[in-house]
Amino acid sequence: MPHVAIFIDGVNDLLMDSGEPWCTDDVRKLWDDPARSVAGERVVTQLPLTRFIDSIKRRLGRNPPAKATLKSHSYDDTKKLAASLDRYAQNKRLIEAAAAAYGVRPVFVWQPMPAYRYQFRNDRSGRIRGWAPPGTEVGYSMMARIVKENPKDYDQNFLWLADIQEQCKEAIYVDSFHYTGKFSDVIAVAIGRFVLERKIIAGGTARSQSLASSEHTVNRFGPTR
Repeated sequence: MPHVAIFIDGVNDLLMDSGEPWCTDDVRKLWDDPARSVAGERVVTQLPLTRFIDSIKRRLGRNPPAKATLKSHSYDDTKKLAASLDRYAQNKRLIEAAAAAYGVRPVFVWQPMPAYRYQFRNDRSGRIRGWAPPGTEVGYSMMARIVKENPKDYDQNFLWLADIQEQCKEAIYVDSFHYTGKFSDVIAVAIGRFVLERKIIAGGTARSQSLASSEHTVNRFGPTR
């Protein structure tokens, strides 16, 4: 049994607003009618191998992606976003109750993503390509207000990292929302520091010194709370 369980959330909670896992509808259609090629093709296009091949094609210039644009400013379906964030809060409470029953300390991290407080102009490598889902920026702003207005629910075991990239001057994404190895290290250090400061896990000299040596790396990316 683990002592600590860390949940990193944010992007998928807003994208999968139906409350069902990704591609559920496509799989359902494929199951009901195997002859439907459209559903099958959509499932195949989302497989990791297919996405990897597409990324190679883009690098070779065979399938040039469109330039990224932010579309969320015109997004107005806030009811759907509110329902997604309410579902997240309910899931958080369920996890906390189950964790308490088994003596596990849960930690919830709200992850950074490029549509929220990240300057696309800083990404000179052109790695972010034409993927800015409607509502994600709005949903993140809504979540920021929820966290601020409900400190009792989002305090001891909740880490807000959505704006850790606000002051970043370099490219930190390898594609539309996956982090570079360097930025992944920054996030890992921030989480490690959080669980030690909140005494969620025992510190120890080696752990504390290791995180202290990486502190400047986290701080230069922006605030965390």
